[in-house]
Amino acid sequence: MINTLYVRGGAGTQNAALAAGGADFPAFCQATEEYDGSSWTAGPNTITIRGYAFSGGSQNAAWLSGGNLGTSPTFLSCTEEYNGSSWSAGGAMITARYYGAGAGGQFTALAIGGQSAATTPAGSTSVEAYDGGSWATETSLINARRIFAGGGVQNAAVAAGIYPG
Repeated sequence: MINTLYVRGGAGTQNAALAAGGADFPAFCQATEEYDGSSWTAGPNTITIRGYAFSGGSQNAAWLSGGNLGTSPTFLSCTEEYNGSSWSAGGAMITARYYGAGAGGQFTALAIGGQSAATTPAGSTSVEAYDGGSWATETSLINARRIFAGGGVQNAAVAAGIYPG
């Protein structure tokens, strides 16, 4: 990678990946990087500075939502969509949160669990689905989760791990 950042959003496959946002504490950033299977190149900045965001999709149809600005917990709800060359604003999440997991594509996304102002410091059971324009409430998780992994597609997703524990 070009930047030594962490807590980044990611999307894509092994030979066509995307990394966006992230942190090099104490600063968070807007950097986007694309991977072609052998090297990383710089892409356009995201609209919003953030880390710990929900993300998913492919290198040319990615989404990034929620997250934290890095200063005292600042919960974000904004969504951005990436078309392979630029970021544009999408619909805002119902509940602003970070530390969650994302799954699915740009028009069939899931924001799973995380931490919101109402659940601090515990995790959330909230799940929201995105259709490329707006977010809707979905069936809640069985266990509250934050700082974990997610994957799959909107109708066949997985949430793995939990913090703490």
